[in-house]
Amino acid sequence: MKMALLIFCVLWALATPAFAELTPQDLDKIRLIVKEEVDPIKAEISSMKAEISFMKAEISFMKTEISTLKSEVKLMQTDIAALKENVATLNGYVSIIEKPITWLMGLIVIAVGVPPIIVAWRSQRNREYEKRIEERAKEQDERIETLIKEMETLKHQGIVNP
Repeated sequence: MKMALLIFCVLWALATPAFAELTPQDLDKIRLIVKEEVDPIKAEISSMKAEISFMKAEISFMKTEISTLKSEVKLMQTDIAALKENVATLNGYVSIIEKPITWLMGLIVIAVGVPPIIVAWRSQRNREYEKRIEERAKEQDERIETLIKEMETLKHQGIVNP
């Protein structure tokens, strides 16, 4: 039992300072230390709050921009659909008049190309005829000359009376 009493006394001696109360000066020092630690944290939290509110504003601005872009994309899609319809209509019109235009182009080529060919062919034929006529005219002139010479010879011989 003595031993238990001795251990109890030692523990009581060690535990006595734990029951001591803090003085107001000790509490002020603790408050000052806590305040020094809390102030930078509060400043950091307030700057984070400012950044978060700025980010929220940017997000709301981006949402409005995205909604504007979505509406513009929808307008473009309707415009593209209208253009597709117009192209399909024009394609139909072109397919309708494609054959007549092809025939008309063929007729134009014939109308423009054939007459010069005919004119060239006729002019060549005319040149050939003119050559033949000139050759015949020369032959006739030569014959007339020979006939005139024969007549003169016959006149000189007295066979033909003038």
